Amino acid sequence: MRVKSRFLSGILAIGMLTGCSNDEILVNDGSDNPVVNNGEKVYMAVNVKLPTAGGTRSETEGGGQSTGGNEVGKDYENNVSTMLIVLADKDNKIVTYSTVDNLNTDDAGVVDKGDGSLEIKNATVTATASFKKTAIATYYTGDHMDAGTGQLKSEYADVHVFTFCNYTEDLRKAVEKSSGATTDAEATAWTDAVCTVNETKSGVAGVNPWAKNAVLMSNKSLETKAIPSKLDDWNAYAFVTSPFNLSGSNANINNGGAISVERSVARFDFKDGSPAATPANTYYVGKETDATLMMELTKMALVNMSKKFYYLRRVSDDGLPGGAGFGICGNEHSENYVVDVFAQDKYDHKVGDNTAGNKFSNYFNFCLGYGESHADWTINEYARNQWFTSEISEVLGNEDDNDDTWNKPDSKGDYKIWRYVTENTVPVAPNGQIRQNNGITTGVVFKGKFMAIDGKTPALLKGAIEKAAGYNSETELKNGDTPVLYVFDNTIYVGWKGAADEKDPQDVIASASAAAEGTALFRAVFGEGAKKDETTGEVTPVAGSLADIYDKNGGFNDDFCAAATKVGFTMYEASYDEEDGGGYYCYYYYWNRHNNNDDPTVMGPMEFAVVRNNVYKLAVTEIGKLGHPRVSKNDPDPVDPDTPDEKGDLYIRVSVEVLPWVVRVNDIVFN
Repeated sequence: MRVKSRFLSGILAIGMLTGCSNDEILVNDGSDNPVVNNGEKVYMAVNVKLPTAGGTRSETEGGGQSTGGNEVGKDYENNVSTMLIVLADKDNKIVTYSTVDNLNTDDAGVVDKGDGSLEIKNATVTATASFKKTAIATYYTGDHMDAGTGQLKSEYADVHVFTFCNYTEDLRKAVEKSSGATTDAEATAWTDAVCTVNETKSGVAGVNPWAKNAVLMSNKSLETKAIPSKLDDWNAYAFVTSPFNLSGSNANINNGGAISVERSVARFDFKDGSPAATPANTYYVGKETDATLMMELTKMALVNMSKKFYYLRRVSDDGLPGGAGFGICGNEHSENYVVDVFAQDKYDHKVGDNTAGNKFSNYFNFCLGYGESHADWTINEYARNQWFTSEISEVLGNEDDNDDTWNKPDSKGDYKIWRYVTENTVPVAPNGQIRQNNGITTGVVFKGKFMAIDGKTPALLKGAIEKAAGYNSETELKNGDTPVLYVFDNTIYVGWKGAADEKDPQDVIASASAAAEGTALFRAVFGEGAKKDETTGEVTPVAGSLADIYDKNGGFNDDFCAAATKVGFTMYEASYDEEDGGGYYCYYYYWNRHNNNDDPTVMGPMEFAVVRNNVYKLAVTEIGKLGHPRVSKNDPDPVDPDTPDEKGDLYIRVSVEVLPWVVRVNDIVFN
């Protein structure tokens, strides 16, 4: 795919395309000349390198699924219009800060090199900002100074430089508050500032870190830069045309190297990974040669998107704040963790533990389950109504990705941009426990619709599927007589008991009656110890058996369903979908894989997570079996908050590759 589009401007020339800082870099006096600085300000310039190839990549090649290549972000994902620049001491206490607004980013674009690939042209923004000299002066006092030389001591000669592109007002206020702090804790509190995202199906309310042309970005790594050794040396930088360069050479100081930033959010893309021989988004259930059913995926829904993330990424060896290996803007690798805002609560199993403030909805947008604690948690229509749900056909009509550098010549298919997602990670678990669980991991739920295969689907099952599809409303379907589909030991049975004159061999009772006494189906239906009449072949159910409960308790009801799932039955009831009509539906749960350790028996560090500045490329490639029933009471293996993200009974396979935007491709297989 060849793309020609305008990209972020290259270097913004100092004095020409410089943005306006909070202290007004230039005053318009009616001429083309800047007003002479009055001595209360100094100017600094910083080069910011945007996320590019080899830039903001998650270091997961050793045990993960990273692959070569990179993806150029869209123009509106790379645009920088404002910048917050913070200088901090070795302990990250603020020395000074400034903002630059209204940056001009109109003059450059994505370059088509003529070979079908893309490259970023001058992916560096140079911003010049004014800083109050009085704020800087306080740094050149007390024990920072060498009394003999009158210069900064060596340990104070360098500062940390942080840049936030398209910053939020909440972040600016946090920086402002820390800059005037009187205690060490308050002075460094800004580094723990958190971005809160509240989103519903109606959209984002308040701060939007992925706003078009204003995607939030921050330091990729901790940047150390040298500053003048004497306060008077700043006098040389009192003019906007001669700023102190935090990313280049000065009179006696070389600060060579731009400050790399990364996007603060991730992105999910999707493609149709179904076989070429089937209709769009339609898969054989199991192996093609053995399949008697197909499954059409109709919807996909985002669940458990974190409400909070740190403005500055941080890592540690165990995923807990302050643990071994902890570092602000530290690098992720295959054996450590990105630290989550809620890491301690996740470690302590407090999310949804029914204590004050620990409701699931306080942690996540689009909660997987309905209910605020483990005790009342369930997946039902209310839960599904709170998910971020998209029609797959609409997602596949979305904008193309920029995949030329890693997907030549479209060998991996045509991905479409779905949506943006916040960072969500899970720390190490206490000994013998698992914390990467369904209740707290970001995932995607796929809705599937049963489809018959001509010549392969048994006639009665095919008839039930077609009958359900013929209903045009929920009322029609409820008033109809579509049978319940029962699945036991990977075999589908149509209805519990056929009419006496039909002798239907596909319903449960007829099939169990025809089975030998020692078989699993016979025992599950009629109970342990049930016997056939040798003459008539009829079976008298054992008291309390499934058949006995059905006959005596009014048929298909809650008591029966509880007994049926207990012995291993899964039931599917027909339902009506406003977009996709009547039918038998089920759900497949995919938990976003970040680092794959290729061992299904061991949950590796950061195996299931969402990490900023990654694009996760999702594609369902196989479906191994029927999914979870729409009605949870019909499911012998219902999803609950403590269900591990990695289980042996996979339903679906998702491919995963990771490349810089950063990009990961996840092929999904439901086994």
